[in-house]
Amino acid sequence: VDGTKNFSRGIPHFCFTIALCHENEPAVGLTLQPLLGEEFAAVRGQGAMLNGRPLRVSGTASVRESIVAVDMGYNDARGRRQLELALALWPGMESLRIPGSAALGIAYVAAGRWDIFLHADLQAWDLAAGLLLVREAGGIVTDREGRPATIFSNGLIAATPAVHADFMKRAGHLPWRE
Repeated sequence: VDGTKNFSRGIPHFCFTIALCHENEPAVGLTLQPLLGEEFAAVRGQGAMLNGRPLRVSGTASVRESIVAVDMGYNDARGRRQLELALALWPGMESLRIPGSAALGIAYVAAGRWDIFLHADLQAWDLAAGLLLVREAGGIVTDREGRPATIFSNGLIAATPAVHADFMKRAGHLPWRE
C-alpha cells in the first residue's frame, strides 16, 4: 500500500503498486486505486493505459500553467525543503497539491491530471511502476539533478517535457535537492 497514512486514517488517496523489473529497469508497472476502480498499467514499449485506455501526459507548457504536486516523505529535512521549494515557486503555478501517495502522484502525471510531481525521499517500491507509466505516457522522470531516474533514485521529478524543462530553469538555483 502506498499512501499508508492516508489509508489508515480513511483518506481515499492511496493505492497498490507493483512493478516487474529486468536488469533494474521496470518492464511492467501497475498502480491500482481500488476505491475508484482505476488501473494504471504500462508495458515497456507498448504505452501506458488507464482501465484499458491510452494515457498521455498533459500538454501543459510551463510551471506557471501547471498543477504542481509535491510530497513530503518521512525525512523532515527533505520535507521542509519541499515546502520551501513550493513557496519559492508560489504564486507562479496554477495550483499546488500535497497528495500523500507518491505512486498515485506519479500515475496522475502519466494520466495528465497533474503536470509535475516532485518527491525528495522515495524507495524503489514507491516509484518503479510510475517510472514506466510516465515514460510510456510521453513524460520525463528524472532525479533531482535532472538525470534519468532509476529505481534507485531517492527523489524524482515526473513531468511533461516542457514543464520539466521550465521547472529545472526556475528551481535550479534553489537548495531543494539536498
